[in-house]
Amino acid sequence: MLGLFGASQANGQGVLLARGTLTESSAGLYADLSGLNNNLENGAPANLLAGLASGFTRGFGNTFLALPDRGPNAVSYDSLVDDTVSYIPRFHTITMELEPNAGAGLPFTLTPKLESTTLLYSASPLVYGSGDLLGVGPGEPQQNISSRNYFSGRSDNFDADQNSGDAKDARLDSAGIRLSNDGRSVFISDEYGRMFTNSCGQAGSESGRSDFPKTCSSPT
Repeated sequence: MLGLFGASQANGQGVLLARGTLTESSAGLYADLSGLNNNLENGAPANLLAGLASGFTRGFGNTFLALPDRGPNAVSYDSLVDDTVSYIPRFHTITMELEPNAGAGLPFTLTPKLESTTLLYSASPLVYGSGDLLGVGPGEPQQNISSRNYFSGRSDNFDADQNSGDAKDARLDSAGIRLSNDGRSVFISDEYGRMFTNSCGQAGSESGRSDFPKTCSSPT
């Protein structure tokens, strides 16, 4: 559920102008555009479209970037890994059309549309948990290849001999997102204390377009 608020000049209180809902994409109901088709450790689909409120920022024109939380962990399945799963961190590119409402209800209508989903990875190797004695399998995402090491929401994907800010830890609990002025880089903060600059190449232009690739490298 997305809401648009405006400020009343008389008393400074917020006024709800429009409300929109984003529950589907061209891939289907509650499906994002990551192209992932496997299930996670708790049975949830890896392409689940949910939890968009972790971070939100404006891109260009009517384009916004939405940052999901670390993945679906509302269902208890393994407390030894804090019920976290091998959900690949990502951000979504969303357009929102705001139009005057000629009928009853709120002053405007708001129509969100999911345009793309971008997965986050490192070109350098990352540290993943083995899952030993934790009741789960290895924490490395099955989509990994040698030059593309995906981050993960699994809480055991870290090096116990380093501090929580170690750049090689694969675990990522993304918390905030901002787009650079030139639209070429996305900055994402991590609740473990790190900040990532995601080099997405030709991510935007002065004409108001934000075309992000399906994957995005985060230098470590």
